[in-house]
Amino acid sequence: MIELQKAFMEVNQYSHGMYSPSLTCLVVQTNSNYRIVPRRIDSQARPLDQNVPCGTVVEDATHPAYNEFLIVPQKAIKGTARALRCTLVTHSKGKSGQLLSLDELEQITNILCYGHQVI
Repeated sequence: MIELQKAFMEVNQYSHGMYSPSLTCLVVQTNSNYRIVPRRIDSQARPLDQNVPCGTVVEDATHPAYNEFLIVPQKAIKGTARALRCTLVTHSKGKSGQLLSLDELEQITNILCYGHQVI
């Protein structure tokens, strides 16, 4: 991460302060033990319908010291849907660009999962 910040500072120097973008780094952990289940499960429903819907996000059940969220971007074919654990590592504002809110990061993460055929 430090090398990336140094590279941004070098580019800023070469551009005479004209280029200083915002930097956001989100680490996604796929092998986690988190499972998100609905509050009420209809035992008469098909197994596919007993999981949470695709795109479900949970912000409350994560580590209190970190900015992180859990997201289920896939439909479970068998068993309980596995959540991705996303941790915001760095979030710095440059002279150009905007800082994304946590809701926007959640939406982008969900969209990228569909774009890369994770689901």
